[in-house]
Amino acid sequence: MGSGPDELFALKELSCLAVDDDDDDDDDDADDDDLSALSRTIRRGGLTTLSAISSRPPAAGRCSRKGKVSFQSIIKHGGLKSNIIPSYTELVCCLRAPKYKDLHILREKATQCFKAAGLATGCKVELEFMKTEFYNVVPNETLQNLYEVNGRSLGMKFSTGEVLNTLFGSTDFGNVSFLVPGIHPYFYIGSSALNHSKEYTEAAGSKEAQFYTLRTATALAMTALDVVLNPDLLQQMKEDFEKLKLHEIIDRL
Repeated sequence: MGSGPDELFALKELSCLAVDDDDDDDDDDADDDDLSALSRTIRRGGLTTLSAISSRPPAAGRCSRKGKVSFQSIIKHGGLKSNIIPSYTELVCCLRAPKYKDLHILREKATQCFKAAGLATGCKVELEFMKTEFYNVVPNETLQNLYEVNGRSLGMKFSTGEVLNTLFGSTDFGNVSFLVPGIHPYFYIGSSALNHSKEYTEAAGSKEAQFYTLRTATALAMTALDVVLNPDLLQQMKEDFEKLKLHEIIDRL
């Protein structure tokens, strides 16, 4: 990760779900005086939906007890000609929540917002949810502590506190962490470029990044050896995993 010269081993990983929102205007010959399907889509996917999701009172079933929810969208299909009001538009949205349980609450709220906007504007709304859902990461405390000790012995510096509270993302490793003990550390690559950018891609392949990458791989390998060669640590790791997994399962009930 290119945020700064510190390693992140406890970054908040949110549950994630993608949705494809198709919007058909019931009238293919829409008049210029009417709201176009595109403007309806922009209003619904941008301000209207977010407002409806976030403005519900706490007692009415909050999306999350702790942390933040995230609703992101892009216009996949906004029409064919700039001077023609489109009768069909399409949004691709991403829903994120701190916990898997919260994700389904957010999904239901988003679904109702889409349907309500379609009903209010005379549009037919079709929703297609991605089959794969990404779970939140269940970090293993034993592995985290071992990794930090090994990392510091190699010269790593770890971010804590406010830095960790302001950063979050989503990963399919969350699904893996529900099956086996694991950690998902982020590491500095010698660049301030943000990930998911062209600059970050170039930085990740640079010569400077190789040092940080190999150092991180070494810390991970040392952590694996600690567990494999120490039966007590291995048992502690397993117990941490079962405890956290049980907590996550109960939290969903």
